[in-house]
Amino acid sequence: MMMIGTRRTVRRTPGRLASMLVAVVSLISFSALAQTPPGVDTADPPTRVGRLAWFGGDVSYSPAGDDQWVQAQVNRPIVTGDRLWADRDAKLELSLDNGSWFLGSLTSITVSNLDDRVTQVQLQQGTLDVDLRRMAQGAIVEIDSPNVAFSLTQPGRYRVDVDAEGNATTVIVRNGMGVAYGNDVSYDVTAGQAYRFRGADAHDNDFSAAPPYDEFDRWAAARERRFENAAATRYVSPEVVGYADLDSYGRWSTVPQYGNVWFPTAVAVGWAPYRYGHWAWISPWGWTWVDDAPWGFAPFHYGRWVYVDRGWGWIPGPVSVAPCYAPALVAFVGGAGFGVAISSGPAIGWFPLGPSEIYRPPYSVTRNYFRQVNVSNTVINNTTNITNIYNNYARPGRSNEPRVNYVNMHAPNGVTAVPPTAFARAEPVNRALVAVPATALGAAQVVRGARVAPQRSAFTGSAPVTRAAPPAAVERRGVVARVAPPPPPVPISRQLPVLEGNAGQPINHSQANALRREAPVAAPPVRIVTPKPASSATRAPVPAAASPNRAPAAERRAPATRPETARPPEPRAQPQATAPHAPPTSSRTETREPRPAPAPRPPEERAPRPPVQHAPNPQTERAPRPPVEQPPRPPAERAPHPPVEQAPRPPAQHAPNPQAERAPARPQVEQAQRPPQQSRGEERQRGEQKPPENSKKGDEKRQNEGQ
Repeated sequence: MMMIGTRRTVRRTPGRLASMLVAVVSLISFSALAQTPPGVDTADPPTRVGRLAWFGGDVSYSPAGDDQWVQAQVNRPIVTGDRLWADRDAKLELSLDNGSWFLGSLTSITVSNLDDRVTQVQLQQGTLDVDLRRMAQGAIVEIDSPNVAFSLTQPGRYRVDVDAEGNATTVIVRNGMGVAYGNDVSYDVTAGQAYRFRGADAHDNDFSAAPPYDEFDRWAAARERRFENAAATRYVSPEVVGYADLDSYGRWSTVPQYGNVWFPTAVAVGWAPYRYGHWAWISPWGWTWVDDAPWGFAPFHYGRWVYVDRGWGWIPGPVSVAPCYAPALVAFVGGAGFGVAISSGPAIGWFPLGPSEIYRPPYSVTRNYFRQVNVSNTVINNTTNITNIYNNYARPGRSNEPRVNYVNMHAPNGVTAVPPTAFARAEPVNRALVAVPATALGAAQVVRGARVAPQRSAFTGSAPVTRAAPPAAVERRGVVARVAPPPPPVPISRQLPVLEGNAGQPINHSQANALRREAPVAAPPVRIVTPKPASSATRAPVPAAASPNRAPAAERRAPATRPETARPPEPRAQPQATAPHAPPTSSRTETREPRPAPAPRPPEERAPRPPVQHAPNPQTERAPRPPVEQPPRPPAERAPHPPVEQAPRPPAQHAPNPQAERAPARPQVEQAQRPPQQSRGEERQRGEQKPPENSKKGDEKRQNEGQ
């Protein structure tokens, strides 16, 4: 109210404008200080990460900022700057909140950016299959290769291949749509289409229909089926990473006090959460739990645990709230009394948080993040309590926070403890356990985090070094990008001295920038392309949705607006020997280059065609409709189009797809032409019979008049 009255005064008294601006700036500054207390890093960590979900064969990874390759570990969180390599005959699956990413044999990728809005992966060599299940508004999903930057614009199924020399990139769209970017040019790649780009210029390319599924495609499709009918989606948000594994390794039950609870089935006697696995140092969160169980991702980075008469159970967060990843939803215990009470010597312990208990991140965060990471992972009845706790969290000097009675602190095997040296080296926890007597818990203090600086092995989770690594030339290979990635991560060798003085706190945004200013961080080159606007760029037509294994007839045509310098008219038809579902060689493919409106097509030709096939895309009506002189040639034109049953596609992928009915489009055209000919003959016959009938009626009329 005061601001509204002041604004009216300012209009009449310009001399007071400066005073009001100073007051407004002061008010904004005061509000900012209230939201972000001193010492709090304003750059919150991302709310989502990737997960190394499954691998077979020799698979290795190099953590962000590292220069060595170690053996892959299931459930390892994947973050910006991580590199992965699948050796010969190896396979790898990465899980994200928006889909699954599959790596084939001899494939090298770098996760160049993974934050709340951008998913950006550099593919230096090999095969990358992506099943994008969802895509938030304003999200960016991009695959950068040595030849082209490919942006995924819709949920769907995609595949990108880069040859061993980095000279060519093949982009295949099974379902969905994407845009391939090069220098001053971009190409729409729609369902059922494929492009092969060569060299550093996107103008040098070949267009074809999407090839049939191969063995790698079928394996990826089988892995993806786990997400289709997962029972966990009734209780867990589909954006929770790792939810699909819960169905195979546990069961859901209703507990009166807590609602829907998931109980793991195949666990050892005396099992407890956060006991079988290891701690790893992963920036920007710091100490992160990596579980050994094949299902051990979602229950350790989302939700809460509780101990009931049936044992330990996991309670997910609200389904309607977007989940927020946490490195480990635990509370640490320590203090001088805790170490003295343990006979083996100093120790650091932790226990899983229970329902409605507030998680205090051991890394610096803002008020908004503090609230989100709590309300998304458990039901908080009193949000005012979160605000009060954050005020104490952000200003450690305060001590007016009430004492919390943690439900899991006194549960069987609820508290797990190890020596600080084993914790700092990321040793397996179950091998370094120390007994925690009940008397030690009475002297324990709940602390904000593990005040232990990581050793060098903690960055890799003590994973052994492996010889399975990409060739040096592949590691140095540059890529083309549409979106500029963030700066490369600071090398681990330069982080360690700073972390020694941080007392278990990760390097914040300001410290990382200071380290980068001291010495530039080397990284493979990234060439940012800025294509022209869509009106001047070359675009392919947008057909209707396609079968994942075979493109419909309209999608098997070359794009209408391809430049003649990039693809001559005649060579664009694909040979039947190499592309069984290649577009038919027709001059209409090139004559449609100026994209004329569908007005030249008579309306009466469209009427006999099924509306379902033509309603989504007017261009599909023109593609399969032959000119008038083509009806005598149906056998020759039907030859390149085998029946749908002969296409080598997985049956499960084609059951719900109506697009396969487009194959017999040409026989329908013949049937559509016959009825008019027969109806016209009947009209002529009726026309020949009409004059006698009329003359007979006229004679009868004259006779009546004469009488």
